[in-house]
Amino acid sequence: MTRRPGTGPRLAGKVAIVTGAGSGIGRASALAFARHGAKVFCTDWNEDACQQTVAQIRAAGGEADGMAADAGDEALAERVVKTCVERTPSQGPQGHGAVPR
Repeated sequence: MTRRPGTGPRLAGKVAIVTGAGSGIGRASALAFARHGAKVFCTDWNEDACQQTVAQIRAAGGEADGMAADAGDEALAERVVKTCVERTPSQGPQGHGAVPR
C-alpha cells in the first residue's frame, strides 16, 4: 500500500468495535484497524484473550480498550456500544460512525 507523504493514517479519529477480538480473524481485524489509526474497542467471550489483543495494540502505540462480551447476546451488545462510547469520547461529528446531515 502506497500512501502520499503527510496524509496520515486512514482511520485516524475513528473508533472500531471488533467482536471476537481475542483470536483469529477478530484479532487480525483489531490489529489492522489500529495500524490504520483507529481507536479499537475489543470484545470477546474470553476476557484474557481480549485483553491480550488490547495489550498488543497498546504495545504497538495504538489506542485500545475492551471487555468480555458474547456477540450473540443482544442486551450485552447494547452494553458494549454504551461502554465503548463512554470510554472513547467522540472526536466531533464523525466520531462513533455519526454521519453529518
